[in-house]
Amino acid sequence: MSIYRSARGRLAREARTRLGRRLPDRFGMRRFRHLLDDYEVASLIEVDGKVPLNYFTYRPNFGDLLSPWLVEQMTGREVVVADRKKPHYVVIGSIINQATAKSIVWGSGTYGTEGKDEVSPKAHYAAVRGPLTRAKLGASRGFGIRAPEIYGDPALLLPLYYMPEVPVTHEYGVVVRWSERRWAQATFGPGVKMIDFARSDVEAVIRELLSCKRIVTSSLHGLIVADAYGIPNAWLASDSPRGGVYKFYDYFASVDKFRNPQALDLAAGPVTQERLRDSLTFDDEAITYDYRPLLDSSPFLRRKKGARPAPAAALPAREPSTRPDKQPGRSVLLPSLGFFAGNAVNYLPVRMEGPVSQIRLFLPKIAGELDLRGLELYQAGRRVTVDDGKTTVDQSSDARRPGNRRSPFVLGGIRSRKESGAWWTVSFDTPVGADEVRVFNRLDGWGSRARHLSVAVAGPDGQFSTVRSVDSDRVVTETLELLARLTGRKLDASVLASAESAAAARTEVLAELARRAGEGLLTPDREEQRLLAALVRTHRLAADEILTDDEWTLLAHLLVAERVRVPATKTSMRSFHLVLDSHEALRRLQSEVDRAGEVLGTPPAVVTRHGLTDVGGLRKRSDDHVALMRKAAGVLDECGYPAMLAYGTLLGAVREGDFLAHDDDIDMLIPLQAATREEADEILGGLHTRLRELGWKVSRPNSYTNFHLTDPATGLHIDVFPLLVDGDSTQLHMEKMKLRAIPTSVVLPSSTITFLGEEMLAPAQPEAFLAERYGETWSTPDPFYDWPWALRD
Repeated sequence: MSIYRSARGRLAREARTRLGRRLPDRFGMRRFRHLLDDYEVASLIEVDGKVPLNYFTYRPNFGDLLSPWLVEQMTGREVVVADRKKPHYVVIGSIINQATAKSIVWGSGTYGTEGKDEVSPKAHYAAVRGPLTRAKLGASRGFGIRAPEIYGDPALLLPLYYMPEVPVTHEYGVVVRWSERRWAQATFGPGVKMIDFARSDVEAVIRELLSCKRIVTSSLHGLIVADAYGIPNAWLASDSPRGGVYKFYDYFASVDKFRNPQALDLAAGPVTQERLRDSLTFDDEAITYDYRPLLDSSPFLRRKKGARPAPAAALPAREPSTRPDKQPGRSVLLPSLGFFAGNAVNYLPVRMEGPVSQIRLFLPKIAGELDLRGLELYQAGRRVTVDDGKTTVDQSSDARRPGNRRSPFVLGGIRSRKESGAWWTVSFDTPVGADEVRVFNRLDGWGSRARHLSVAVAGPDGQFSTVRSVDSDRVVTETLELLARLTGRKLDASVLASAESAAAARTEVLAELARRAGEGLLTPDREEQRLLAALVRTHRLAADEILTDDEWTLLAHLLVAERVRVPATKTSMRSFHLVLDSHEALRRLQSEVDRAGEVLGTPPAVVTRHGLTDVGGLRKRSDDHVALMRKAAGVLDECGYPAMLAYGTLLGAVREGDFLAHDDDIDMLIPLQAATREEADEILGGLHTRLRELGWKVSRPNSYTNFHLTDPATGLHIDVFPLLVDGDSTQLHMEKMKLRAIPTSVVLPSSTITFLGEEMLAPAQPEAFLAERYGETWSTPDPFYDWPWALRD
């Protein structure tokens, strides 16, 4: 119907504006756009061509009027107030007590104190607002009414049907309900908008909500609509809502986002930005919600013939894998079976015959979580660019942090909650020509979460002809054959029949591999090197355990072998961080890397927080790096952000008059007039755009505020960190990349220092800055200071 085409058109126009900024990515533009494709208007109850709906009409109230507005949008028909003695619908609100034997209830809830005689056991319950309502209805000693386990307030669907272009004009929007009229008489300062819910113009109220960065409300539907549009919000305590907090927690449980009421009497004084900021905490965490069950249960919609089935039901099977109790030696011989890392030299390759219509990542039906950097597609060795606007992502849950929900095809992350059988699926509108999927794990030791991962790829016909499980019997066989070839020892599945036989084989295999590693490269093949890593323990060891000498030799050999293949790589060292958990372990790795480097002929390398890097790597090309700093500082200054030396670069300049021998990147600071992370992100967004217009490459290496600024002429980059300047206090990334405030006088106004013959800007008090960042012992070298993971000693 035209209503669906119209809705999709409006949403498509907003893909790069409001939805990309407002909505949690999990429920963002691309998925919304496709949801309605699968549905059409169902056969409806009608009265003179209108849809009979029960809702409150005795006073104008936004929450009550959401119901008729949404039903009209979904059906394309007018709504009429229902005669409750005849068939009708009950949608939205705590009005299940209004239902009769003639009611179809969809998404409504209880208010908590209804008596048994107030609720009809003969109504048809298609879905309810939340699990508290369902539990109340279904209690065997209570109502004894069976309701399906389908939750959600239909107001969550508003963005599917209405997404206007609205400029953000106010920092805060304060919602006032019809029962809180004294709050409406308060004085509202600049940047604070009073939004009156005692109105009947639903779309006007939504536009006012969208014009605000944050919402303050005691209204349940104020919170629901803010959640639906991705607006950070604060729940204001009030004694006026019927049923107290019950209905709030009913809704919170349905979207897995709990919060507490916050006390603030708006009538006690002027409602200013400062008062709201100092008195309330705003939760910008995204809701976790799957819309399809609510849409599937809607009495107003039905799936089109041939529409896509719900994704969870169609997950392909894993490759065959012997149960651990049937092969107890498997984890003994290969404690890290399924290992793969998350960088360009160590990833999981899945070869297939393209084109590709769908990719699915999934775990077995045991408690686990998907936690990956992302994936890339390749055709004949060349990377294939993926247009996110032509994909649809579905998943069991989305546990990524707000603000860090970039595309998985630019390694923006794929993460689920810990659950049984976690899965993630991407479908392409048009099959993509590709013959390889590269899956990138986390960069640290928690990549062990992917040790049971399966990857399935569907062709143009939608059939999953390619399935790869990282811990399958096939992988075990390939690994045993590789070990047999490299060691000359007979190895087959029989050695895995008992833990004892596997332990004996492991000792002999590791000893022979260590001996041969002392003579030269075990294998030049990237995939074989990855399989060998299964022999090295990567899980956290007991307090009295350490890696064996042969494990250390093999680990160092594999890391240096990565440098043989790709000399500039930092290696996958961080994937072993759970066993590199002490200064002693890091020093042992350094000595083993030195030895392996001599055997394999690689340049001397130093163990750093990022991995292995050439000793004095920055120093070897100091002229090039200084030229880059001068050029980057010039373009940043042109944009209005003078850049100064910072962190390790400043430490080297002050302490040694050169780059640090173990440093591997250049750090610079730029001042922003920003009191919060949100304000900084807005400024940085404009700066990134301007820098790209000037021909520079800008990339975000993580979810923090820093960014890489790369000179396309040389391929070299600097790491730019913002200073969030707010009067006498300035925030910046300090220990463990946490934002921490220091006196502004330490960094501004900037000073100048001479670095390798060039005048460079530096913090106002360089030594004081270094003491803030590295402690009073900053002048004494410590290569493992502020290590990115905890060290036992």
